[in-house]
Amino acid sequence: MLKKYLLFGSVAFVLASCGGDSGPKDPDPGPTPVEVKITLKGSGGDETKGFVMAEDVVSDVTESTARIVGTFANLDPADPILDHGHVWSSSDNPTLANTKSALGARAAAGSFGTDVKDLEPNKTYFVRSYITTKNGTAYLPKVASFTTKPKEEPKPQAPEYYTQKVMIEQVTGGWCGWCPVGKWQIKDLMAKKPGTVVGVAIHYGDPLENRSAHDFLNKAYGISGYPGGMVNRVRSASSADIMMYPTEWPGTVEKVLNKPKANVGLSVKTTFDAASNRLTVDAKVGFGKEANPKLTYYVTAYLLEDDLAADQANYLSGDGRFKTYEPYYSLPGKIAGYKHNEVLRRAFPAMSGEEIPKEISTKPGSEYTGQFQVGTSGYASDKCSVVVFITSADSPSAKRRVENVQFMKLGESKDYD
Repeated sequence: MLKKYLLFGSVAFVLASCGGDSGPKDPDPGPTPVEVKITLKGSGGDETKGFVMAEDVVSDVTESTARIVGTFANLDPADPILDHGHVWSSSDNPTLANTKSALGARAAAGSFGTDVKDLEPNKTYFVRSYITTKNGTAYLPKVASFTTKPKEEPKPQAPEYYTQKVMIEQVTGGWCGWCPVGKWQIKDLMAKKPGTVVGVAIHYGDPLENRSAHDFLNKAYGISGYPGGMVNRVRSASSADIMMYPTEWPGTVEKVLNKPKANVGLSVKTTFDAASNRLTVDAKVGFGKEANPKLTYYVTAYLLEDDLAADQANYLSGDGRFKTYEPYYSLPGKIAGYKHNEVLRRAFPAMSGEEIPKEISTKPGSEYTGQFQVGTSGYASDKCSVVVFITSADSPSAKRRVENVQFMKLGESKDYD
């Protein structure tokens, strides 16, 4: 047996190691913990030599914490431990003058652990075990070291930009002979710009009427005639009107889509429970890199239904000015049982929407999550769809514009795009 002696002041450490020989060798048992025999020498000259400890093991290192485990392989009953634990510092060879975990007296061999906290990110620390008896304090000769992880900056939940989409809200009625102009324009725009444009038909004065939605829009924007409609509730590209005639819609759609990247977007999941006839909409509103912090934002959902039969007056019938407005040009002046689509059935949680807290909307990359539910009794779920949209205003009394929109069938979902 070979012995190496290291002297540290009045404390002597004896490191035991095995010498080799020329005889047969046993199979390699693999790595084993290095044990260190610790000798304490008191001021009176008496010595204690019965302490054996294993090297400290560092684990679970984060940007501010770490776990340190030391082990007593053997204790000296003749010299009771009054205190033990770990000391650590950003400087080598830490002592009790640095930070310590005072774990108190100990009477049995085995492991002991310290949860080191309040460390600085991306910094190297040194740690070692210590024991204190009546003969003084000794430190494990080998100092363990570790480096905390760098601080991770919070990652934005939401994308920086979104695809700009358009919602056309048309006020219409079966009694309105010119309203097929609006129906034709919506169908044409949706066909030319699939996945980008969605129409909503808000009926008034007929069996499909949604009086509360109609009155809300009339009070907020003013309905000057039928058919009329709004394109993302912005002013017409050819006039100052927000509620505009259908022939103004194409130019205004192009005006909105001229900026293809929006600063606010939606991720929507819809769940339909057929047993309870209940629709649940989970909507996430993402605020991008250039979202306007001065605006107040709101989120609203519409429940639409297609294929609803109701008579429709048709002034386009046989009128040479509307030969391209098929099928209305070829249909009679009164279309019995006409199938209406994109009919607004319910707005939820309300036409005014749910306000998004400023502490979310003012932070680029932030995300608002809202869940809305609505009953669907009396509606054909396989004919229904959902439109979720974001509106904004710079004051509570200001007219709101539509920032962006998502639309899908019941049970479908749309991620940010």
